[in-house]
Amino acid sequence: MLEAVIFDMDGVIIDSEASFLRSKQQLLHELGVEVDVSYHYDFFGTTSVYTWTTLKKTFGLDPSVEQLIERANALREAVLREEGMKPIPGVLDLIRHLHDSGIRLAVASSSPMADILHTVSSFQVHDCFSTFASGGECQNGKPFPDVFLLAAERLGADPAACLVIEDSRNGLLAAKAAGMTCIAFANPDYVAQDLKEADRVVTDFASLTVADCRQLLV
Repeated sequence: MLEAVIFDMDGVIIDSEASFLRSKQQLLHELGVEVDVSYHYDFFGTTSVYTWTTLKKTFGLDPSVEQLIERANALREAVLREEGMKPIPGVLDLIRHLHDSGIRLAVASSSPMADILHTVSSFQVHDCFSTFASGGECQNGKPFPDVFLLAAERLGADPAACLVIEDSRNGLLAAKAAGMTCIAFANPDYVAQDLKEADRVVTDFASLTVADCRQLLV
């Protein structure tokens, strides 16, 4: 029986992947590194610390990891100010319908807690969620299961009775490692990722119902 639904945030609740890609590309360009945008796809779902630690090592970047993250965040904030924060179509209605059906909800994201709280408040769905978990609170980021297990613990829910909604392969693998059922959102606006381990793949949240979510854990 379904006890709780745990949402990833970036790429699931907020359409933020484009801003992450643009800020990473711009910062690498500033540092004299040119890569194809597809290079960044392997970092979807991971923490900023992991991303920039890896990039610093790979390309021999001079700034510290902390400086790289600070500059990348500043560039991303500039993109968001220019374009505004946009929810993934249909996801806010799904969140409200699940909440109104009495299903407990959580957000488990690799993003900092401040970003999580700002996003759900901006989209006026903060009160729909029982709890939040950030990758910054965990020893290991996705694809390790830590953040999803933390969310389940805070919900007081059995991981086997939790449904995760994710958009990245790293997040999908983390959910499965946590022993959870996973719906993968394959955004048709981005290059497809390998989501074959998902229990269901959707390309449109408008087609996903509360009954669909319950049925996956019958």
